[in-house]
Order: sequence, then C-alpha cells, then structure tokens
Amino acid sequence: RVCIFTAEFAGIFHSGGIGYVLSELAQLLASEKAQVTIAYLGSGKLHETMTKDLENKGVSLVKLPEPDIPIAPGHVSLVGSYKALLYLMNEENQFDIVHFNDYLGHAIYPLYAKRQGWLLDKTKVVVTLHGTTMWSRLANKQLPQTIDDISVSWIEREAISAADVVWAPSKFIATSLLSEGVELPENVVVLKNAPPTLEHISNKHRELYGRRIENSASVINEIVFFGRLEMRKGPLLLIEALEQLSKKHRSM
Repeated sequence: RVCIFTAEFAGIFHSGGIGYVLSELAQLLASEKAQVTIAYLGSGKLHETMTKDLENKGVSLVKLPEPDIPIAPGHVSLVGSYKALLYLMNEENQFDIVHFNDYLGHAIYPLYAKRQGWLLDKTKVVVTLHGTTMWSRLANKQLPQTIDDISVSWIEREAISAADVVWAPSKFIATSLLSEGVELPENVVVLKNAPPTLEHISNKHRELYGRRIENSASVINEIVFFGRLEMRKGPLLLIEALEQLSKKHRSM
C-alpha cells in the first residue's frame, strides 16, 4: 500500500517534470501489484476521464480538501502539509509507504507527527529529491526574495533530514544538498526515476510522429530549445555552443 502526496501530477499540473515522473512511478508500482493512491495537494481540477483511466491501471487519485481552519493562510508549504496530515490521521488511510517530494516540503507535518510517536509508526516515509527551492535559486543565480522563500527553504531541509528514506535520482543532487549543509538521513538510495511507459502517447500521435520522421528533410533548418527560460535549464550554454559552432561552420 503506497500513497504518493504531490501538488503536481501529469494531466492536472501543466508545467514541470515532477508530475510526469510521479505519473510513471504510480503506474510502474501498480503494474507490480502495489495498491497505489495519489493524494493530490494542489488546486487543479481532476478530470473524470483521467481519474477513470488511472483506476483502470490500478491507481486511485483523490484530491485532498482544504482545511476547515486557517493554517498559515496562503503558505505554499504548510497548507499542503496540513492537508496530508489530516488525510493520514484518518484511520481508513493506512499505508506501508508514503512518498513526498522534496520541493515545498509537504512531508514536514506528517514527519513531525511520526517523530513525536503518534502517527505513521508502521509506515516508511520516503522523500524524493527533485530539486529544492533554494537549489533552483542557486542554479539560477538568484537570492530569496521574501520571508516565505526563506521559510519554505527551511521546511524543505527539515523534511529531507527527518525522512526515513531519501530517494535521489542521481548522486549529484544528493551531494549538492550536503554541500549546502543539509543533513541527510542514514538511508539514502541513489536510483534513477521510473522510466517512461509512453502509454500516454496515443497511436494517432505515434503514427503522426512516424510520418514526420519519414518525410523530414536531411538538412536541419532550425534548432528548437525546449524548456523554461531560466539559467539552470541551459539556454545561455546552448547559445554559446551555437556561437562556437558557427565559427567553424559558416553556413549556420
């Protein structure tokens, strides 16, 4: 029994890779006969077609309600974490493993409850490293802008340190946190993200893609950069590389 808590999920949240990684993870676990629940912490609308499609694949998708009482109103980390806490406090929601992202630190309240001994005593809490807020800011050569930025960074670090298991898709991202002074738990697993199943690509899209390959010209006329226009995504590196290539290949 696995529950994946997230504010991003493919088909609901339309930006970033976390949602797509978790979609593939959920389907992979379900294919191995795990009972998988996606506990959605965001504000996006769940589409009935998508929910039924996931159910057919063995994945249950639920949207967690807003708290009845104000908990740090508008705080991007604490509101979501409190939703997760209330969900896990319900005796009907028992899991062997619960999974959180490092980004936004939504594991913080459940992990504090576990540390205090009144919740999740038989449950492993896994936090996967996708990239903390501060990690992204440093990569983009940015500093925190608000008090909330600082508090979110602290919450993320605390949640990582308190986890039973930290899942790092690369050694690089784990060691970068150590260099920032983050205390990692003893159990850190370096394991690549779940590979894409490509089931979300329809036969029509595959046929169209295949025709484009067959009909494509042998000469490359344009290069397209796919990604957010921020420093860590590498647009300036790409431009510099193209400038260097253009010196050797005048036709560019």
